[in-house]
Amino acid sequence: MTYCTASVVAEELYRGTEFDLTVEILDKDGGVYPLTNEETRLYLAHSWTIGEPVLELEGIIINGNAGLVNFNFSPEDTEDLPARAYDMTITVEGNVAFQGKLGILGRIEAGENSE
Repeated sequence: MTYCTASVVAEELYRGTEFDLTVEILDKDGGVYPLTNEETRLYLAHSWTIGEPVLELEGIIINGNAGLVNFNFSPEDTEDLPARAYDMTITVEGNVAFQGKLGILGRIEAGENSE
């Protein structure tokens, strides 16, 4: 496989909410990496080097010609995760395309005082 990377726009979400993370997969020169049936996965972990991922999602190719992949977080995916920054890895056919941070933010319930 050709070396590829990814571009991520949003890097945080609120715990227990539905969230779509759209990722652009790029080739080694920064151009679009066309996707057909490639398996794309997102892994969230406390650390890249310690332990297993706390969450794994399969990507959905939404526009292969533009290299766009969507990862849908359902409320159940994140409702029990502590609010913190997680190490995020995105792979294409098992090859790392992106590593960065994804913040899971806590929520203030209606009627709670934010002080």
